[in-house]
Amino acid sequence: MNWDTIIVMGVAGCGKSTVAEEISKRLRLTTIEGDQFHPSRNIEKMKNGIPLNDDDRFPWLRSIRDEIGRHSTVIVSCSALKQSYRNILSENRRCLFVLLDVSRDELIHRLQNRRDHFFHSSLLDSQLSILEKPKENEGALIIQVSQSTTVDTIADRVVQYLMS
Repeated sequence: MNWDTIIVMGVAGCGKSTVAEEISKRLRLTTIEGDQFHPSRNIEKMKNGIPLNDDDRFPWLRSIRDEIGRHSTVIVSCSALKQSYRNILSENRRCLFVLLDVSRDELIHRLQNRRDHFFHSSLLDSQLSILEKPKENEGALIIQVSQSTTVDTIADRVVQYLMS
C-alpha cells in the first residue's frame, strides 16, 4: 500500500461524505468528516451565505490534519479546494486525493434538495472559483460524476485504483 490517507474532495454537494463512508465500509477504515472540524464562526458564516477565506480555512485544515495524524490509515471527506490546503492535509502523510468532479448544474440541483446542512447554496460559485483541480500525476484520482453515477460505482473505482 503506497498511501495511508484517502481524502475524498470537491466542492459542496459533490458527495464527499457519502462516498468516503462507502469506501470506509469496504476497506474497514475510520472516516474523518471534515465538516465536523469547522469552528462555529465558520458555520455561521456559511449559514449566512458568507464565503470562507484562507484565514477561516487554515485553522480548520490544521485541525483535520492533526486528527489525521492520530490514525495509521484513514479516509477523510474534505473540500481541499486549493493545492495549499492539500499541502496542509498531506503533511507527513502519503495521500491519495479523490476529486469528485460534478457539473455546476448537477451541484445546484443537489444543493437545492439537501436538507439539514449549514452550507448555503449561494456559496457554490465561490467554491468553484477557487477550486484548483489536482493533477493525476500529483497523487490524485479524478472521477467525473453525473446524475446517473452511483456511490457504488465511485467506490468500486476508488478501490480498484487502490488495488492496482
